[in-house]
Amino acid sequence: MRYLKKLYVSEELKGKEAEVIRHLEEKDFQFRVYLICIPEREENQLEIFHSGMLLQEWYKDKDVLVAGFSRGYEQALELVREIVQEVADQTGDARIRQYLLERQG
Repeated sequence: MRYLKKLYVSEELKGKEAEVIRHLEEKDFQFRVYLICIPEREENQLEIFHSGMLLQEWYKDKDVLVAGFSRGYEQALELVREIVQEVADQTGDARIRQYLLERQG
């Protein structure tokens, strides 16, 4: 699993990034943590899923690129809105995936 250098984090989890990442890496179940990730398929922009999905065997060999995380699904939606707004403000378009990957370097 990889993480963007500048993670997007909901208000409730700000300051707890290292703790959340540690739990993700150790495959600990986090009841209300949702991930915002850059999908493998290039035609997709972002995806939101519950962190518990990482416990499934299917994700074992996947290279998941985490753009952010939140406490709860509603906050994940709000983070996506913020990301989209940032991309639109900075680039004038909606190529979210490209913007985030270019910022990553």
